[in-house]
Amino acid sequence: MCSLSAKSDRHLSGQAIELKHLRFAALAYECGSFRKAAELLPVQHSALSRAVAQLEAQVGAALFERSTTGVRPTLAGLHFLKHAISILEQLDALLESTSGLARGQSDQLRVGLCASVAPGRLGELLAGFRQRCAPTNLVVSA
Repeated sequence: MCSLSAKSDRHLSGQAIELKHLRFAALAYECGSFRKAAELLPVQHSALSRAVAQLEAQVGAALFERSTTGVRPTLAGLHFLKHAISILEQLDALLESTSGLARGQSDQLRVGLCASVAPGRLGELLAGFRQRCAPTNLVVSA
């Protein structure tokens, strides 16, 4: 169980990657420019550029090719950013779902049926529910 953190420490020389730096790099990739990414964030262009440079140093690879017209991901950058964006999306979903659970919301609907009650329009009702509501794990039991 402890091998994951030990493995990460070996790769990063004990330095944790800051999520903010991942978000900066992901936004720069989407915008094609550090300047445009910085304009969307409450951060200076130079601070965003330094943060990405620190990330590149931690990763041990250039993530972007820089030019006067903007930035383009390197091959290593494409690989890294694809995974970084996935991690950020998963983290955002985790935070949202955990916050919802803390507020009493759930992504699961449980429907119990009595065997003596004919299902009738149940299928139609449940299909309508799925169309109107966020993705829900539906559990039907008799």
